[in-house]
Amino acid sequence: MNNLRPVVSLFLIGIFMVGNVYAEPSIDQGESTSHLKFAESGIMVGYGQGNLDKGYYQNILLIWHLSVDLKYSYLREHRGRLSVVIEPQINPVIDPSQNIEFGIGFGLKYMYPLTDTFSTYVMGSVGPQYISADAEDTGQASGFAIASTIGIGFYYFFDQQAALNLGYRWRHISNANLTHPNGSINTNNLIIGLSLFF
Repeated sequence: MNNLRPVVSLFLIGIFMVGNVYAEPSIDQGESTSHLKFAESGIMVGYGQGNLDKGYYQNILLIWHLSVDLKYSYLREHRGRLSVVIEPQINPVIDPSQNIEFGIGFGLKYMYPLTDTFSTYVMGSVGPQYISADAEDTGQASGFAIASTIGIGFYYFFDQQAALNLGYRWRHISNANLTHPNGSINTNNLIIGLSLFF
């Protein structure tokens, strides 16, 4: 795991270097929206656990959460916000020990404000994942896999641009029968994070 320290360090530095990424001005202000820019950038950490035939699968989540507001006018009128999400991640695996996952998820998130301070959301994503855990321990072939995730959560806004993110995610990892074995790994995950909105 010592070899992973430089990778994790660069990952975390990259998360905090997005302060110069701003969202496109709103349509209501009459300004150009010819291209999309990031509307949210955040860092999330979490813990996941799933059952295997030979024990448990436990992992730590380290996720960089980026979203692009789709500016769908119907949802704007109803206060909702539909976004495309992109989530690069590096996830150390606790059990089976000395393993790692990394990949990227692409999906959609729908966020709805309940009050000026609280917003709830649902999300789903899918994307390529690499897992190093041995198939003998997990029932799932190591190497290339596909991670599918669905989740719910809420944001607590400190102000208009910064929010605490708390959520639950269910994640399924398999390789679509491209390699054997393909036993799949299902985990329940709790996440906490900090997001900046632009």
